[in-house]
Amino acid sequence: MNLSEPFTTSRLYFRLLNQLDTDAVYKQFSDPDMCRYFSEPPCDYNEAVEIIEHYAQPEGKGHHRYGMFDRETGSFIGTCGYHYWDAERKQVEIGYDIWKDYWGQGYMSEALLPPPLSFSR
Repeated sequence: MNLSEPFTTSRLYFRLLNQLDTDAVYKQFSDPDMCRYFSEPPCDYNEAVEIIEHYAQPEGKGHHRYGMFDRETGSFIGTCGYHYWDAERKQVEIGYDIWKDYWGQGYMSEALLPPPLSFSR
């Protein structure tokens, strides 16, 4: 899978963030309720732009984040990705944030399910 390619689950659509998402990213990362669980303080608008730029062109980097969107409405739900990937140890640190209107509805359980396995002989 190419990390830049969008993908879906039954309720979610994942794609790279872009500058058109700046307002949504700013809303997400500047909200005190949301930031209560982050290691960083609430961001300002310029920092929201920097967040998007940081995760642009993910190929070959040790970190990545997708924008998560509701497939039915197209609404921005949050972001999901990894902060640290150690291929040698086969370890990855996953991080996510979901807008509070979507908390407790099983979105991350859905997002983190492994893809179906297929076997060939």
